[in-house]
Amino acid sequence: MHSLTSSKAGLLTALVFASSLSVEAQALHLASSGSYLQPITVIGEVNKPGTYSVDASQTAGQLLAIVGGVTADAGPTAFLVHFASDAPLTPLSRLTLVQLAFARPTPSNITVTRISLAETRTRNLHLSLDSQDILFVPSASER
Repeated sequence: MHSLTSSKAGLLTALVFASSLSVEAQALHLASSGSYLQPITVIGEVNKPGTYSVDASQTAGQLLAIVGGVTADAGPTAFLVHFASDAPLTPLSRLTLVQLAFARPTPSNITVTRISLAETRTRNLHLSLDSQDILFVPSASER
């Protein structure tokens, strides 16, 4: 029994090591090709919200796949919030993101890009992601 447990622990260690090598290899490949990983925050109605280091030229569809897709409560549109300057020092609240997504006009240092989740064409457009960008997927009831 003990050798079986040690064997499983060894296999788990090998899998974790191989996984970390794969991530490091991707990062090296991206760096050598001129692409850099950007920390992007994805929040709202997604299955795995959080901050992810991604290639700056990801498509919206690829970014949504990384976070496990959208929930059943997701609205039809996602919003990419980009700060040209004066990015917030603390995370924005959901209420603030809803206001930014639907407010007109937006502050001059912020660009909000609407991404239709229903249209394949817009999901396949390459985004120009920068550090501290936020992809926000509001629920269908948030407007």
